[in-house]
Amino acid sequence: MREDIYTQLTPKRAMTNTLNAALVSLTVSGDAIDTQGEVGGAFFVNIDAITSGNLNVQVQAGDLSNLSDMANVTDPNIVQGPIGTNLTVAGLYKFGYLGVKRYSRINVNGNAGLTGAVVNALYGSMNAQRGGF
Repeated sequence: MREDIYTQLTPKRAMTNTLNAALVSLTVSGDAIDTQGEVGGAFFVNIDAITSGNLNVQVQAGDLSNLSDMANVTDPNIVQGPIGTNLTVAGLYKFGYLGVKRYSRINVNGNAGLTGAVVNALYGSMNAQRGGF
């Protein structure tokens, strides 16, 4: 079996293009990611064109398929990255999830003064069946 990053990683869409109007003073939930059979993963959040204000990104996790038990993950041993930070600069941000919950997703919210922002995200994971590097 090949042990290179291309073979090992599985990408998934975590959030489609979300425009500024949907983020101002609101929370937008990303797509639910089924993490069954994974040994960890990362959300890659692309933020474009912030002209003022800020965004906050949270990783949520839960076990129920209807997502009713989703809760913010704050334990630094389970989630990595600038969680809970007010992001004011456009760029690509990485958030790692190392938990054992079945489903995970990101939530993004902007403050009342947010202008110009566009957010989209991908999730990349490594299947437990494939082993490590």
